[in-house]
Amino acid sequence: METRRTANVARTAYDLKHFNRLRAPDFWLVKLWLKVGGNSSKSYLSPDAPNASAASSGSDDFHFAPEKEKPDINYEIDDPFAMIRRAKLELFRRYDEKVLWAIDLTKLGEDTYLHGKHALKWDGRVTKDPTAVQAGTKSDAGMGQDLTQVAVDKTVCQDFPDGYVTLQQTPYKLRLTVSDKKEGEANAKVVIAWTYFHILLEKIELELGPKKSLPKAQAGKPDLDAQVYDDDDGEALNGSLPAAGGLKKIFLSSNIFKNSNGQMHNNTDFTSYQKLWGDGPNIPVFAKLWIRDSGDQPVEAPKALGKVKFMWDAEDVKEKDGSVYGGHHAKAKAFLDDSVNYDADKTKPKGDNCHKDRGGKRGDDSKYLFPEQKGYGYGFGGDFDSDAKQDDLKDRQFPFKAQKCETRKWSAYSYAWTQGKLENKTGVLFQPSRLAGDAYKITVYLANEKRDNDNKKILLDTDKDLPKVVDKIKKSTGTFEIWRRLNFVQYKKKTTTVSPDFAVATFQGYYQQAYVQVKYTAGAATAMVKADYDSKFATAKTGQPWYVTHMLSTASQYDAGKHGADFRSWGDFKTAAKAAKGWSDAELNAFLGTVLNTEEKYNKYCDGIASDILTKLCESYMDVNDGISLFQFVEHYNLATAPGGLALNGFAPGAGVGPKKADPTNTQCFFVLCAGPTNYDGSDNTPAQTVTHEIGHCLFMAHAPVQTATDEANKHDVTVHDKNFNNCTMSYNYDAERKWCGFCILRLRGWDRNHLQNDGALNKKT
Repeated sequence: METRRTANVARTAYDLKHFNRLRAPDFWLVKLWLKVGGNSSKSYLSPDAPNASAASSGSDDFHFAPEKEKPDINYEIDDPFAMIRRAKLELFRRYDEKVLWAIDLTKLGEDTYLHGKHALKWDGRVTKDPTAVQAGTKSDAGMGQDLTQVAVDKTVCQDFPDGYVTLQQTPYKLRLTVSDKKEGEANAKVVIAWTYFHILLEKIELELGPKKSLPKAQAGKPDLDAQVYDDDDGEALNGSLPAAGGLKKIFLSSNIFKNSNGQMHNNTDFTSYQKLWGDGPNIPVFAKLWIRDSGDQPVEAPKALGKVKFMWDAEDVKEKDGSVYGGHHAKAKAFLDDSVNYDADKTKPKGDNCHKDRGGKRGDDSKYLFPEQKGYGYGFGGDFDSDAKQDDLKDRQFPFKAQKCETRKWSAYSYAWTQGKLENKTGVLFQPSRLAGDAYKITVYLANEKRDNDNKKILLDTDKDLPKVVDKIKKSTGTFEIWRRLNFVQYKKKTTTVSPDFAVATFQGYYQQAYVQVKYTAGAATAMVKADYDSKFATAKTGQPWYVTHMLSTASQYDAGKHGADFRSWGDFKTAAKAAKGWSDAELNAFLGTVLNTEEKYNKYCDGIASDILTKLCESYMDVNDGISLFQFVEHYNLATAPGGLALNGFAPGAGVGPKKADPTNTQCFFVLCAGPTNYDGSDNTPAQTVTHEIGHCLFMAHAPVQTATDEANKHDVTVHDKNFNNCTMSYNYDAERKWCGFCILRLRGWDRNHLQNDGALNKKT
């Protein structure tokens, strides 16, 4: 706009050489920049400014830590005629013409817009216009005022809930506008200068949140989350998250045993474990957030966090990277490779963790890995005034607000605390699936919504692969690997001389192949005591038919030997029975009938009695704690190797045992190992395999083909074993070392048997 001015100028005398000049009154901004120490931002001027083309020192990536640092807002005004009547600072964010904050400097006093240099002390706060004049202080930097003496206003901009600039709106543009007219007056000349600055995240540190942040246990259920949190196993969390590149195991208590043989032939193993652990354990994962100061050092500047969102994402760690993958039998590995490859590249998230169709969480939008949380304390969800500074944590409540992402539904956003005990921190409850063998890595990202030059949003909330971002605004854990845990709480022998010894480590190794840890706390095997044994044996035989009393030896059952039950010979039994009833030979023979009329039949008949009495005897010895008890003899009765007798390597009770046997499933079980000294000669069978097999029955596993028995306890189930593997642990094929087949491994891991085929190739879906 052209401006006309009228002025009087004296003429130059005709005989003199000097002359008068007319200088039109004018004003400009020379420079605007932020400065902390030796770092400063770059100044920009409008193109028509006299010195607009002059190079400006400073940098466009200038940054500082709000509240913790106090940069000077430096500017220089060229106004020798004192024409300026209006001056204001305005704050903008990129790609947004809306003013985030403005301050009228004229209300701070005319010293703020005098001709010359100025330096306003600032710490990133936003305020209302000053209500009192602040006299300037002269220094080498120029006329100075202190904006940190103007009260913070948390209401001036909803995006600055603490009254300070934050990470959420960065980068910023700070603009200084001066004019020779007041606001709204006509024919005003307006001059502007501007500069840019950033609030930057320097680093994220991940940590295990406090136990107080766990949810409360459900009524009537054990405090499972606390069990995981307090687990002192050397491979468990033990107070910290898995470091990047490392691995920690999440052990889920799984003492769930059958209470009837029929449960080996239905889906009780899956439904019982599902009922116990539901959607999985809860693990509090916290992140401490550090702001980058002007010297590129990390500092705690909580007010810079405001309403900033952090996105938490879970990544599936592949089966082949699991800690036990290399130990599988080749055929089991093939079965597993096929079975886990089920829409591996189609589900969201991608991966081979257990799919929702088989009981897992992969691909199920309703089964979140980061459940939503209401949170509490100063800063959750932008409700910054509902619960002021929280100096202590509420017991068993999660402190941070977390909400699901709209598109990336397996991920979640969280918000930080900017005051109180957890200031500078945010976090989520991580809820992996309960399925053993599933493995995850967690990454947290600074989730600012950014825009490209076409003003299109670039978001992390996408169902596609996440864009690459710089390391400073993300942080990843190592691997969380899910395991089931069985407790082995007791190991007793009848006497110290009972052998062969049971190799506990070998037994543990077999279950390890299914991501099942057998935690052995029983210590060295202890011997039973004579008086206690004889007393318990007498109680155990109570209720047996009269003739059983005469089958059993009358002397001390403990002193009879290493076997479990001691019986009279067939001849001695007949003599005792005849005397007890006063029978003739004919009457005795009528009683013996076709069941006990030969020594071989008698010896075989004693097998069932021995198993029944030993079951009751060992039940009375069971440990009070949940888990497995093992009792060992050399043969379960003295006639096992006599003609017609039945020698067993061991047996597990078919029905429930212990104080909790009335429950649908049991938390306790026991096994009787009773192999003789020569039972394992000449085959690949071992005591450890026997125990593995029988505890497998307790864990709902039916025999593998091909067994000829048809009773519920012993019949095989071809539908739940890999049809291509002959030496499953649950078979009786001793021509090679028995190991779990792939189908058994998946069931032990907690998969749903009803949605698996016995041919691994049929389980694959691509």
